[in-house]
Amino acid sequence: MFTPSKRMRFLGVGLASTTSGGFLVSKAKASALQISKLSAPMFERVPDELVAPDWSLLEQQNALENLPRDALEKRCRELALQLHRSTKLDGAREAISAGQNAQLIVQNMTMNKLQKALHEKEKGKKSDRTLMFPGGKGRHLTADEVIVQKLALEEAKKKEEVDKAAKKTRREARKAEKAEIEEKWKGMLAAHAAAVEAWKERCARLREAGTRAKDLPKKPKRPLKPKPKPAEDVSDSDGDESGGDEE
Repeated sequence: MFTPSKRMRFLGVGLASTTSGGFLVSKAKASALQISKLSAPMFERVPDELVAPDWSLLEQQNALENLPRDALEKRCRELALQLHRSTKLDGAREAISAGQNAQLIVQNMTMNKLQKALHEKEKGKKSDRTLMFPGGKGRHLTADEVIVQKLALEEAKKKEEVDKAAKKTRREARKAEKAEIEEKWKGMLAAHAAAVEAWKERCARLREAGTRAKDLPKKPKRPLKPKPKPAEDVSDSDGDESGGDEE
């Protein structure tokens, strides 16, 4: 069954395999040349070759039990013909609707790319340069205020580098901790699976020996996944890491 999520995945795979639309599903920045290669929207209509059904057959109020056999057979043939026409017309409209929806998705993806590029252009690249006196006017480099401000800027720079190194150390430690937890979790799952198999074999032997079902040993409980220690700074943790309890 083609659910909306499956259709989106198929559309993404199809776009990724093309040279003109592959950039829409990638994380790279979009250029004006790439966007210009996208095809313009197409407006389709039902082909004239498809004849519309004759819906007037539904309005006939003749009692079917009073019609002769020939008339009934003729009416059945007419209804079958109109149903066939309706099916073809409905299929064409569904295909047109699917194409229009795909165009809307491509247009939305293009708009998101343009919005991201515009946002980056408006925001600009952050500069690491420091403006000591944004108000302008001349200053003596040997003045006390210049020396004090320069020392303060140097201290702030050193503190920023120390904080950055500390954050990096915490991120690496947290990453190593999560890797260790994953290995431990795999071992716990393997031990649980072995315990379940042993429990099944034991229950089978007990049932063969005549033990009642309510007297059988309980199934081993599935262990809970260990969680990492709470981070001191939530912003230090990597955004792509998650601690879900998935097998």
